[in-house]
Amino acid sequence: MVVIIAVLLSFVRLSVGITGPREDLVQATERLAESLRLAEQEAVLHGRRYGLTASATDYGYLVARGDAWQPLDDALLGRRELPSGITLTLRQDGRTQGLATAAVRDRPVLQFTPDGIAAPYRIELRAGSGEAMTIENGIDRRGWRVIGWPGSR
Repeated sequence: MVVIIAVLLSFVRLSVGITGPREDLVQATERLAESLRLAEQEAVLHGRRYGLTASATDYGYLVARGDAWQPLDDALLGRRELPSGITLTLRQDGRTQGLATAAVRDRPVLQFTPDGIAAPYRIELRAGSGEAMTIENGIDRRGWRVIGWPGSR
């Protein structure tokens, strides 16, 4: 009887979208990694520079139009809040980057160029519990460029 109740509760939890801190962290990491891949692909496809702008609690994308950066406001690359209790940090060139404040979102912290080359980076998403997941770009053992997190390759 207890097992049946536990199984039913898990289905209810999944169907109404109630998640715990671990699931929120995994989903946020997957969503950010997929949007980074998409921004990189869009830059190559459209021959424009795309950029990530981020704070500790949200992120979004910009596209270069001439010398100016314009925010994207669409379902895939528009500004997205991280789940409550999850924070973002970015390391590039071995240094932690200063992330945007709410007032400064007009400059990217990462750029994706039409030639498909992006500087190496490492993004860490950390839950309030201390558990963290990282996203990093680089070259895999086959020589292919990848964006992923441990276990995703």
